[in-house]
This record gives sequence, structure tokens and C-alpha cells, in this order.
Amino acid sequence: YAMTNIELQIRSIKAFILKNRNRQRVADMAGLHKNTVAYFLNDKHSITLNNVIAIEKAVQKLIKEKNHGDV
Repeated sequence: YAMTNIELQIRSIKAFILKNRNRQRVADMAGLHKNTVAYFLNDKHSITLNNVIAIEKAVQKLIKEKNHGDV
């Protein structure tokens, strides 16, 4: 089946976190425990939509930092 836009975005967020090995930094920036980020990455537990949004915002900030650092 075709993935939804949300599923595609979640896949992209997970790939970024895994590639950059920055679970703790994402957790700190999102105001979450590192285990919550691990649950998000591993699909072992359900996490709230608010936590997914917090993780996404943290990742977006990290992407902006990374892009500005590359200039």
C-alpha cells in the first residue's frame, strides 16, 4: 500500500535520528526521556502524538543547525 504523508515524514525523522546517532540530543531538545525517543524509533511502545510532534520539532531544529553549519 502507499504510505501516507505522515508515515513518510515519520520514516524520514527516524532515518535522521539513526543516521546522526543523536537520540539523547533529540530527547533533550524535545523535553523527553531518551527512552521515549527509543520507543519512537523501535515501534515497541505507542507514544503520544504530542511526543511525536516534539520529536519532529527537535529534528527540524537539528536539520536547520546542520544546514547552517555547512555554509
